[in-house]
Amino acid sequence: MNDSYTSSGIRFFFKDFLGDFVAFPLWWYSRGTVRVIQFILEHASRMAQTLSLRIWVKNLFVPMYAQYDIAGRIISFVLRIVVLFYRFVKFVIWLAILLALLGLWLFGPLAVLYYVLYQIFGVTLAL
Repeated sequence: MNDSYTSSGIRFFFKDFLGDFVAFPLWWYSRGTVRVIQFILEHASRMAQTLSLRIWVKNLFVPMYAQYDIAGRIISFVLRIVVLFYRFVKFVIWLAILLALLGLWLFGPLAVLYYVLYQIFGVTLAL
């Protein structure tokens, strides 16, 4: 009876506890990174759909309110360019935020590891 508790405790320590320390970085930089990239692509696509970028570009030269004279076409074109520029800038800012999150995902654990090693052992980067 005592042997089974000891062997299961040792097995837990080596397989589950230490194994997770080894498996975590492998998961983080493989499947975890793929999931984050899928998340970013999905949210970028959803944001482009929410901002209707494709529809605004498609209807750029279509006159608004059935005003087919030259003044209506010019006003519609200028207004759509202004709105499209605003929406595109909003999309680029959102994409920059998503890419910053990807950078945080990739370099965050390395920064934490560096600062832990710096605090414990005084390790610095030799640049």
